[in-house]
Amino acid sequence: MPRARTLSDFGTVLVFGRALRYVAPVWRRFAVKALLTFVSLLPLLLFPWPLKILIDHVILGRPIGGEETPYPGFIQPFIDLLAGAPPAEIVFWVSLVFFALMFLVGGFGTSGPERDIAQGTLGQGQDTATQTENQANTGWSFAGGLFGLFEYRWTIRLSQALNHHYRSRLFERIQSLPMTTFDDERIGDSMYRVMYDTPAITNVAYQLLLTPVVAPLQIALIALVLALAYEAHPTIAWLALGFVPLTFAVTVPFAGAIRRRSEASRGAGATTASTVEEGVTNVLAVQSLGGRARERERFDRDSWGSFGAYRGLVRI
Repeated sequence: MPRARTLSDFGTVLVFGRALRYVAPVWRRFAVKALLTFVSLLPLLLFPWPLKILIDHVILGRPIGGEETPYPGFIQPFIDLLAGAPPAEIVFWVSLVFFALMFLVGGFGTSGPERDIAQGTLGQGQDTATQTENQANTGWSFAGGLFGLFEYRWTIRLSQALNHHYRSRLFERIQSLPMTTFDDERIGDSMYRVMYDTPAITNVAYQLLLTPVVAPLQIALIALVLALAYEAHPTIAWLALGFVPLTFAVTVPFAGAIRRRSEASRGAGATTASTVEEGVTNVLAVQSLGGRARERERFDRDSWGSFGAYRGLVRI
């Protein structure tokens, strides 16, 4: 099996730039997706305050306005509406807000298991080929409820549009190759690139355009909530922000190894696809010349090489 060509760090940046050029026809949809993702994170700001209202003014019976820790400005208008209300009325209005938020954005906690998210995938295996369908039709939202359903459907349509654009452009390029070049190339390799590699480019576009915005925003919102909730102990918020450089220090050293393993895995998969295509195309010649056992051994070797390369990626 030929050794896969390894991209340098600079070459990887150039590939990222080429991938992002294909986002241009749907940049407005991407802008809407970024806005929807931003809105889906805003409920983090509301997370601690309904419970604090119930504890302070219902269970402990403290009058509104006598809190040791003041409420933030975006909560204060709601607190002013509750001023002078009996505990039963406070419970009613807080519960109404809870149910409205549940209906709109679902349950919202500080971690994944405590949070309702909108996401749906088909069953898949552990090889690249069977994961392609989910990557080409990926959809997700950090929120649940009606808002999460809307963002989920929007993201699926965006993923399909992106992947269709990549596949159609790549197929046009392959069709425009000179006949001599096209005849020399392995059809299985071309099929693998069109069908299985293009969804990975879609994921790269999401990671490059949304993650640098969403991840710092989510960290900043959590730190802001901690700073507002524990105003007398600012160290807690600074410790939360300290996880940012710690995360970079832990993950950056593995970036090159993951890239090399991923390239090797996809190269091995393309080799296996070419072996299958050649065997099927020349099946009559293989059978008539008694090469069935040799062809089967060849496919077995390439197939196990593909699975082995993918397991190497999983280990990293």
